[in-house]
Formats: sequence, C-alpha cells, structure tokens
Amino acid sequence: MVESRFKVDMHVHSKFSTRPSQWLLQKIGCPESFTEPASLYAIARSHGMDMVTITDHNTIDGALEIAHLPGTFISEEITTYFPEDKCKLHVLAYDITEAQHQDIQRHRENIFDLIPYLREQGIVHALAHPLFAVNDRLTPAHFERSLLLFDVFEENGTRDARQNQVLRDILTRLTPLDMDRLANTYNMEPYGDQPWNKGIIGGSDDHSSLNIARMHTTFMGTSELRNVLDGVLSHTATPSGTAATPRTMAHNLYGIAYQFYRSRIGSLDHASSEHICLRFAKGALEPSASEPDNTHSFVDRFLKLLGRGKSTLHREYGTADSVQHMLLKEAGKIIANDAELMQIVKGKETNTLKLEREWSRFVSLAANRVLSQFADRTLHSALGANLFDVFHSIGSAGSLYALLAPYFVGYDLFSSERKFSMKCHDRFRQKAETRSSRNLKIAHFTDTFDEINGVARTIRQ
Repeated sequence: MVESRFKVDMHVHSKFSTRPSQWLLQKIGCPESFTEPASLYAIARSHGMDMVTITDHNTIDGALEIAHLPGTFISEEITTYFPEDKCKLHVLAYDITEAQHQDIQRHRENIFDLIPYLREQGIVHALAHPLFAVNDRLTPAHFERSLLLFDVFEENGTRDARQNQVLRDILTRLTPLDMDRLANTYNMEPYGDQPWNKGIIGGSDDHSSLNIARMHTTFMGTSELRNVLDGVLSHTATPSGTAATPRTMAHNLYGIAYQFYRSRIGSLDHASSEHICLRFAKGALEPSASEPDNTHSFVDRFLKLLGRGKSTLHREYGTADSVQHMLLKEAGKIIANDAELMQIVKGKETNTLKLEREWSRFVSLAANRVLSQFADRTLHSALGANLFDVFHSIGSAGSLYALLAPYFVGYDLFSSERKFSMKCHDRFRQKAETRSSRNLKIAHFTDTFDEINGVARTIRQ
C-alpha cells in the first residue's frame, strides 16, 4: 500500500509584504508584492498544493484574509537580528495565533529573545534562505551560530540550485564533533537532543505570483495541519521543486514592476490595451490573470518614463528615432514574427519555466535590435562629424539598459551568493578533510627501498 503524501508551499508572499529588499524595486518605490491573498490561494491550489499558508513579512493580514478557506493555517516570516551588528535573518513561523503574532513583534529585534519565545510557545519554525545575506551583513560566523540556534532550515525557491545544494551538503554531513566545535567556538549550547540532525523544508518565496509552488514541501500522510507540523518537527518533510536561476529573479522583478505600474496608471482605451506588446507583457508577466483588462502595463509605463511622451501606445512616442519609438516598433515586429511569443500573446502558454525563458529571449532580441540601430546611427553621425548627434545617440541608447537592469541584478546577486555559500561550505569541508587525514593510515610496499633513486628517496621521506 502506497502511503499518502501531500504538498504545501511553506514560504510565499501576498500584497501585505510591502518592503522590498531589492534596490531596483526600492528605486521605483515599488512594494514587494501585489498578489491578492485569494489569488495566491487559488494559484497554489491549481499548482497542486493541498494546503496553503501565507508568510508575509512581520504581518499575518494576508493569512487572515484566507483563514476561512479550507486547508489554510496562519504563518508569517519574521525579521530578526543578531544584536551586536544588526545582521538580519528571516524566520518562518507556522500555525500562530494573533496574540502570538503580537508577542513576536515585541521579541523579534533580538534573535536571542525571539528563539526562546518560539520554543517556549511550541511554535514550529525554520530559518529561511540560510545562506542569503538579507542586508549584506551575513558572515560564515553568523551561519555557524544559526546551526546552533535552529533545528529546521529552508531550501529556498528564489535561490539557485548550487546554494541549496551547499546548504544540503552542510546540513546532512554535520557530526557531533562539528556541533561540539561550534558550541565551544561561540560559547552557545546547541539546540536539540541530536543537534547535528537537521530538518529541511522547501518554499517558493514567491513575491510576483509567477512562481508560487515552484519550490514546496512534501509531507507524509493526509493533508492535515497536524501532519504539517509533525513533518517539520520530525524531519520527515522533504523539499521538492525547481530552484531559481538569475533569469528567474529577473522575471520576478519584471513581474512585480509590471503589477506596480499597472496599479498606478489609469485605464487605456481599447485600441491601446489590444496592442501586441501589452498583450505579450500581460501573458508573460501575469499569466494567472483572467481576461485582459484595460490598464497600463510595465512596458507602457517604462516607455512613457523614457520618452516623457504621450500616454497611449497607439500614438507615436517621441520622434521616430527615439528609444521608446524604436523599442516599441522592434518589439512588435519580434513578437508578431515569432510563433512561440505569439502563443503567449494568445494566452496559450502558462508554464512558468517556459514563460521565464521566452521573456528572457524576447528582452535580449529587442535590446539587440535597438542597440544595433543606435550603433549604425552613431557611426553615421561620427563619419559626418556631427558630434552632438553622437552624444545624443549614446545617451539615448544608455537609457535602454534600464530594461536589462533586472538581469544585471540577478546575475550579480547569484554570483556573490555562490561565493559566500562556498566560503561556508569550505569551513566544514576543511574540518572534515582534517579529520579524515588524521585517521588515514598508509602502508607502502616496495622492494627498492634501499636503492638510490627519486622514488625510493620520496618513500623514505
């Protein structure tokens, strides 16, 4: 008889998470998420999640909005700090009451106050994205202390596969000697009867609605809250799903920006809302939405900001050689002549991984087309000794890189995170190698020990 299993995305955000950690979203004054709790619930269930919880930052308002729906429980993502240097950590707390939420807010400024409170209350909790430096202050020493403080850790859906694998390697290879070493180093008592035995859960950490349930947790038994909590505590829950890439992060940033500008701008006339670029952006950045509505999109607002031109897409944006005009023109051509992109325009493509890949390809094609035209124009101006036009072209083309900024952010962040995770990994690998070499015994068998040659000399040494 096959034992039943069920799935829960243990880390996901709604519109009540309002303060973004990414500088790109901070720069444009954009909240962290626009996902309605009811929409989040529907998407999670449609993606195969048997139960749904919302883990907004330091609030349970989103979770309370869906608390009346079947298969839900109240959770939150708590921001806490190491007191000596304000290094920020995020802690996921599950099945909490409104009174406990209020108490958590009073304890969360100091991790050494928060964790004892969670234990005292019997609140099931886990450390979110343990190798991600939320405010750029995380060091290997902070991570090592977290191994003493926490029993359960999260493989995160917004981090890449290598970082999650490093975390898994460290957690699954911990030994009593490792925990003794850490306890002595930091003068801290490790938590649990077997502190080297850690649990791992999975969560998407979605903010855009594009990747809800991309990473989740699989539990044993029937889909009941007690089995969720028991699965986390007993370490029988397992992370499942697909890790992120820099393209995933970029796609999420585009999606959040799209939803931000769509919420800020008034309605368009029918002709504008039916423009192929708007329909493509909606299909690629908000695939869970219902029928198209007559609102501005990220693309429309982006073009408007670049050109300070007229407010609708069916009109000309500036002069015929402006960035916004060229981008709109080339984007329309690319989409119309590409069968895969047209599937998105028609709303026939909903696979998140495919949308992520196709959006990346589209952005690359559009940017290359426009930059190529600017290069030709700049060369023509230079040959004609028109210095003013040269600088104008370079400046205009430079603004196009705003379109590519999410990819720059994604690749830069993932690169630095990989370096940090490997630095943490090396600290444990070196200790393991030292222990192995200390216990290693080697026997040499040779019949040339007394001969005078390089091999014999090396053996004698």
